Amino acid sequence: MLLQRLVEYSQRLALPPSLYALVQIHRLIDLDLQGMPQGMIDIRVDDGKRKRGRIYPAPSLGNLRTSKIAPVLLCDNGGYVLGKVAADKKAERVHSQHEAFKQLVRECATQLNLPEVQAVARFYEHHFKKLQVPDDYDASETITFRVNGQWLIDLPAVQQFWAEYAARAHEITGEPAECMVCGVVKPATRIHLVPTKGIPGGQSSGMALISVNSDAFESYGLKSGFVAPLCLDCSERALKALDTLIRDENTHLTLGNLVYCFWTREESQFSPTRLLDNPDPQEVKRLLKSVQAGKPRAALSEPDFYAVALSANSARVVVRSYLELTVPEVQRNLAQWFEWQRLKRTSSDDDTPLSVFRLAVSPYRKAEEMPPYVPEILIRSAFTGVPLPDSLLQSAIQANRRAQAVSYERAKLIKTILASQNPSLKEVLIMLNRELTDPAYKCGRLLAVIERIQGVAIGNPNATLTDKYYGSASTAPASVFGVLLRMTQPHLSKLRKHSEGLAIRLERELHEAMPDRFPTTLSLKEQGLFALGYYHQRSEFFKPKANQEVTPDENA
Repeated sequence: MLLQRLVEYSQRLALPPSLYALVQIHRLIDLDLQGMPQGMIDIRVDDGKRKRGRIYPAPSLGNLRTSKIAPVLLCDNGGYVLGKVAADKKAERVHSQHEAFKQLVRECATQLNLPEVQAVARFYEHHFKKLQVPDDYDASETITFRVNGQWLIDLPAVQQFWAEYAARAHEITGEPAECMVCGVVKPATRIHLVPTKGIPGGQSSGMALISVNSDAFESYGLKSGFVAPLCLDCSERALKALDTLIRDENTHLTLGNLVYCFWTREESQFSPTRLLDNPDPQEVKRLLKSVQAGKPRAALSEPDFYAVALSANSARVVVRSYLELTVPEVQRNLAQWFEWQRLKRTSSDDDTPLSVFRLAVSPYRKAEEMPPYVPEILIRSAFTGVPLPDSLLQSAIQANRRAQAVSYERAKLIKTILASQNPSLKEVLIMLNRELTDPAYKCGRLLAVIERIQGVAIGNPNATLTDKYYGSASTAPASVFGVLLRMTQPHLSKLRKHSEGLAIRLERELHEAMPDRFPTTLSLKEQGLFALGYYHQRSEFFKPKANQEVTPDENA
């Protein structure tokens, strides 16, 4: 199904011709119709750091270009086109490459009988030594030909010749079979040529989306790509469409080692890229209002929104998940996603939606530690509305224990997970909830109050109570809170001597946060509630002074 949707998407794209690909071209050899060189033109583009080749559709052998000598028609590197030896090449091999390239030009000129191609053949026969090669030329650069103002690789006859020649010479296709995508009986593709690039962690030369190179993957006596037969046109269209999605900033997100691509069946203004990558609060509000004001949910129509999660495994692409949904369904689920995520720093603060990347990386010390499945799970939940798994909650809670603290990003992640699993918590946990009597939540609040009392009583201690006791308080409250409360009494006594009003306020918070009982142990979800209780209460202490409740004696 993924391949079919990619082929459908390719119909909207201006794709290169068959067995063409977008390559960097650095130089043009300019000829007249007699094959006389007019110069070697530098068409590189300066990007501010260095000169790069101009991206242009040209003949390509994709991943067939390995160690064997295989010339590419009228567009190749200096070894093939000029016989120039690069630093890492042997002269004998380069000579063979050059001869093979000239032979291919002669074959094309004889078969097509086009004046422009014959001019290139005459150039090699009579005028090759007249070409002035610039001093700054590098033999690794790619060169093509222009004759009488015409790029030869743009000629339809040349494109057709290359497609037929390459398919035959390199045995790209084999016996006819019913194509899995279009259903037409055509010669099936033995190897899928278009390499997928742009996925972190994979080979720079590209990776194969469809690959069979072991007996374990073969069946019914079929080998190579014939086990999943595709005609050459569908194979190229699917993989070129995927390459386009990965290169377009509006149709993909790169999160660590994961690339998530999405597209719609028809042209659409809807794209979730900004909402997931850098959500603007006003845009999120508009999404929520549009969904809330929308018509009642109707029966699902034909899917028109598609998404695929990809990561790399050496030379292969790993398809981690593939989704087919409708655009209204995705919009509703995205609105719900931001509702799950709502978490105010203070009661007077407004919610700040976070990107998927900030949520996904929050349990890890650095982005490189984040497994690809973490952002994939988050985006899949955002698109489909499925609850997030406990494994993510476990990662966030472990990170809290390591840091002995609850960051804003991890608090958001925990809130999102808990709200996705229990919709009744969506509104309850947006900010400090003094009505919530859950023992785990109140234990978290209580730890924040105890920490605050210590802080204002003795200034800025080198190690707070939280630094020492967060891990045990968040897992086995009954074992530590008796000790913590006894340690708090001297701090309150000291505070009453200097600021009685503040002491009264904090003592009132202490009694309000006190649970009816201290649980012996806390489950995973209860540890999540503990973390939010701690975060909510601590945030309340540090909100702007004008928004806090002040007792008459506090500023005395």
